[in-house]
Amino acid sequence: MPRVLSLFFLLLLAALPLSAQGVEPYSYDVGLLGGMGGSLDAEPDTGLTNSAFGAHALMVIERFTLVGVRAARIELDEDQGFAPGLGKGQLEYAALVGEYRYPKGFYDVGIYLGLGGYRVTGEFPDGEERSDTALGVAFGVTGEFELYRWLYLVADVNAHYAFLEDANLFGGALIGLGFRF
Repeated sequence: MPRVLSLFFLLLLAALPLSAQGVEPYSYDVGLLGGMGGSLDAEPDTGLTNSAFGAHALMVIERFTLVGVRAARIELDEDQGFAPGLGKGQLEYAALVGEYRYPKGFYDVGIYLGLGGYRVTGEFPDGEERSDTALGVAFGVTGEFELYRWLYLVADVNAHYAFLEDANLFGGALIGLGFRF
């Protein structure tokens, strides 16, 4: 029994440098969000009040630094259309991002930047579909407000520049739940 206790205390002492480095108490951060978004430069103007759904999956690589994927889908307004002659459409994207967080106690503020793939699809009045795919960049600011040790309220305001044919600038504001483990 004394040997087991001695080994236990040696392991505790070995772990002290890790806690002194401030390693994050979690390794992964995932979230599901909903909100509004749209194009900033499409003709006709679709506005930023279109429904949007998003998700993220991030991994801690260093203190306050995460990498992962952010993906979303924006349902572009059926009444106004997305581009000349196009009716209802969707913008879908997935971006590989790096995020740096500034912890503030019960909440964290983060800034992310990434490279992604973007796809816009829409319908002509005769029912024919049109699709455009391109690369783009993503930028966003996040806030995570602690509800419980592993449960967070997540807010995300983002902007995107994609090399698409009919529009290039997109933005959105999302809110949802995040889980850390």
